[in-house]
Amino acid sequence: MDRIARVERLTRWRAHVSTVLGIVFVAQGFRAADWRVIQPTDYTQLVGWAVWLTVLLGFLLFGSGLLHGAAFGALVNDETTAANRRTALLAGFWAMLATAAGCYAVSFHYALGVRPAIHVIVAMGVGVALMRFGGLERKALKA
Repeated sequence: MDRIARVERLTRWRAHVSTVLGIVFVAQGFRAADWRVIQPTDYTQLVGWAVWLTVLLGFLLFGSGLLHGAAFGALVNDETTAANRRTALLAGFWAMLATAAGCYAVSFHYALGVRPAIHVIVAMGVGVALMRFGGLERKALKA
């Protein structure tokens, strides 16, 4: 398979996978926002979530071309992808601000802890950024 075909395949894969990962991460973020006092056995879940968050941020920030070399990465991460990535990160930022405002409003009616609030805020920010990036990449592929 030639290099251009591999780039096309990887770009299509990245567009679809980022959307799915964003949806799953947001759903998991609301499900795993634990309202109780942390137990010693919960550290495994917290470390797992932090590792998953790091992997998703790496995927979003650097794309998928890192393991294929610099020339391949330059083809995968072209100007359109860079613009889509910037727009997606901006959408994630605004989603985090809106979620933080929502958590603030909820805190007047319910006892909302800092840890669950941060969990939900980060999940929304990263998830929305991934979903927006996937949507923009799919739109660019159709054009």
